Amino acid sequence: ADSPDVDAGSNAFLNRNMQTTRCNDFIDDLLEDKSQQILQKAKTLKRLQGWLERKQHSPPYSWLTRYVMVREKYLLWCDRQLTVGQNGIDKKEKKRWNKCIQIMKINKIENDKTDKKERRFIIGILKGKEYVFRAKDKKERDHWVNGMKD
Repeated sequence: ADSPDVDAGSNAFLNRNMQTTRCNDFIDDLLEDKSQQILQKAKTLKRLQGWLERKQHSPPYSWLTRYVMVREKYLLWCDRQLTVGQNGIDKKEKKRWNKCIQIMKINKIENDKTDKKERRFIIGILKGKEYVFRAKDKKERDHWVNGMKD
């Protein structure tokens, strides 16, 4: 028979069952909250696309106009405006773009402090390479920097 003492041995099954139910409810609530946060982030990332200029790494160090986009877990750019295909970003899709960088490999995104017009920002990746981008104005630059940092 069940004992009035909650910690009694005869109540062990009920205690485990109640704790499991509470844990499951807690985990369900936590997953729901995280799912909502992820959906919000995805909506923000979808807005990160547009034309930027990227500085060449070698002479003549010109600024090249590139269509830049953040999709799924990648930063992509190309010399023409593209959309991501129905299959998402697979091996074939990556080849269509001039450059495709995994967001997880980005270790730095910051404003270029030497830029007096406040339009440039720097993206650094784990291998030590840096890419310098230039937006049309400070507001657009901040949109990219803050969007990528989030």
